[in-house]
Amino acid sequence: MILMLVPLVAGAITGRLCGGRLARLADLRFRAPALIFVVLASQALLGHVPRGPRNTAVLLSYAAVGAWIVVNMGRRALALRIAFVLVGLGWAMNVAAMAPNGAMPVSEEALSSVGAPATMKVQEGHLYKHTRREARNATSWLGDEIPLAPLRAVISIGDIVLAAGILLLVASAMVRQTPARMKSGQYAWPGRRTGPLLGVVAAS
Repeated sequence: MILMLVPLVAGAITGRLCGGRLARLADLRFRAPALIFVVLASQALLGHVPRGPRNTAVLLSYAAVGAWIVVNMGRRALALRIAFVLVGLGWAMNVAAMAPNGAMPVSEEALSSVGAPATMKVQEGHLYKHTRREARNATSWLGDEIPLAPLRAVISIGDIVLAAGILLLVASAMVRQTPARMKSGQYAWPGRRTGPLLGVVAAS
């Protein structure tokens, strides 16, 4: 989740360079905001759940995030729709890697290249959503296989696509029209506001 700060900051800088304003992020509105808070709360409690039920809970939480992304994708400005598509694609790629294993498989080689000790228990880090990859399968390449030595982290292709979506979401939201200057219902869902990026962070 900490790695998601990189596209957040990059998106804010990009939006500012394009003449946008950070305050416009507060104008984003979403359907079913309570769902994301429930997902985040459930993920925060995963460390207290036995391994078997934990894997099922992780996949269910990702399914809930996917439903939230689909529900909130429509009736947006084009750039925002593209951003949601990228977020959804990154989410789907991560789910494809997790589904056969019940958790995100992490490459031993990638862990070694970032200096992680051989005794490191990956299943106890990052909200308990990972497991060491023991054997390759059709979706192994979608797992955490990409080492980022400067950050001592290992990420997936889905994480990169997801990060691109977050960057575009922040930047385009900063430069888009505010609701006060929109035609009624053009880009905003009716309903309460919520933190604009809680959903995409839950998907990471």
